[in-house]
Amino acid sequence: MKSGECAAARETVKKMIPHMFIPMIQGALRYAYKVDKLQGGEVENAEGAIFAAAVLPKVFAVSPSAAEIIYDNLKVSSNPSTDIVAVKNAFESVYAGLGLTCEDIGGLWFDGQEDYYEGMAPCGGAAVSAQSGDDNSGNQLKLITSFCVTMLAMFSL
Repeated sequence: MKSGECAAARETVKKMIPHMFIPMIQGALRYAYKVDKLQGGEVENAEGAIFAAAVLPKVFAVSPSAAEIIYDNLKVSSNPSTDIVAVKNAFESVYAGLGLTCEDIGGLWFDGQEDYYEGMAPCGGAAVSAQSGDDNSGNQLKLITSFCVTMLAMFSL
């Protein structure tokens, strides 16, 4: 850094790194839901596997059993069989170990109903509908921020 504050920059990066995994977890959960509940096929199965593969090493470091559950449910298969409840529970069990919260990850929003898909509200709380003032912009902002942080980290190394 030009200002010579490298130690402060390293601390900031350490705080930002866990947030880089938010879009990967959100993507894995989204496609696990599509395969399990919306009859998703090979494309949805492959997309879920890609998102999961990006975060599985970090999950494994926190809980090998949670990583195994996620892997078994999201691996590429000619006959995908996914249990979204098991996947969601496995991810939720490692949030603290990853330095994340339920609020960081959010839920899977069903735009047409202005609410979360059944069973996909953020953990630790009840579903919040658009009528109560949640317009989902917080999750969008987190996603954009995570993307920007990831790009910044990649290009500054």
